[in-house]
Amino acid sequence: MNRGPNIFDFLVENKIPYFVTDTTKSEEQNRDDIIAAIEAERVDFVFQYWAGLDGLLHMVGNKSPEVPAKLRVYEDWIEKVLAAAKKHYSEVHLYIFSDHGMANCDELVDLKAKIDALPVKMEKDYAVVYDSTMARFWFFNDNARKQIHESLGKVPEGRIMPDDELQRYRALFPDRKFGETIFLMREGVLIVPSHMGERPIRAMHGYHPTDPQSYATLCTNQPAIPDDVTHIPHICRIMEKTALLAKEKNSA
Repeated sequence: MNRGPNIFDFLVENKIPYFVTDTTKSEEQNRDDIIAAIEAERVDFVFQYWAGLDGLLHMVGNKSPEVPAKLRVYEDWIEKVLAAAKKHYSEVHLYIFSDHGMANCDELVDLKAKIDALPVKMEKDYAVVYDSTMARFWFFNDNARKQIHESLGKVPEGRIMPDDELQRYRALFPDRKFGETIFLMREGVLIVPSHMGERPIRAMHGYHPTDPQSYATLCTNQPAIPDDVTHIPHICRIMEKTALLAKEKNSA
């Protein structure tokens, strides 16, 4: 991370032995490495990231029968990891979570062509980054701002995010480093081409936080989720508390 501590800094600081996914290895290799570390009782905390579902959803969408089939595979792997953990540890806390949902993309918009057609020039009058679900603009003069805002107002598939809404979602940065104007697409609309890709894909994430397909998942084998866990960043609280609990049990 380029700013602030993360869960692994916390684990190192508290001298808690842990396992984390090796992104150079396959999902199957990481699964086997987890089980080996557990059976050797080398770790008290495991963070496993399986990225295959994200890639599959991008390619086939969220209605494909390939998705539940992939979930069944993960279910089998999780059961194997959990069985090994229960055999070697007196108490096992399991949390399964995603970091976003996935919306099927049924509409494509060439936003770049609309902006390129204006009598203002990229680099001279403005700068822009086209993501898959939003465009972010910086302006070098008022004329460019006016021209682009008027053009964006004629694109019904999206809208300019107002400052009060950005503030509410903690996305309004004083220096506007992530965009002076942020144009967000409606869920299911994909910007093509974009700086993320030249060709359309079946599904994408990164829409408004309250859109139906933006919600993430959090499951556990514990009786309940803590009341103070309401947003994705709060999952770190669960990880820290669980890691400290493991440390206390092993030092007792």
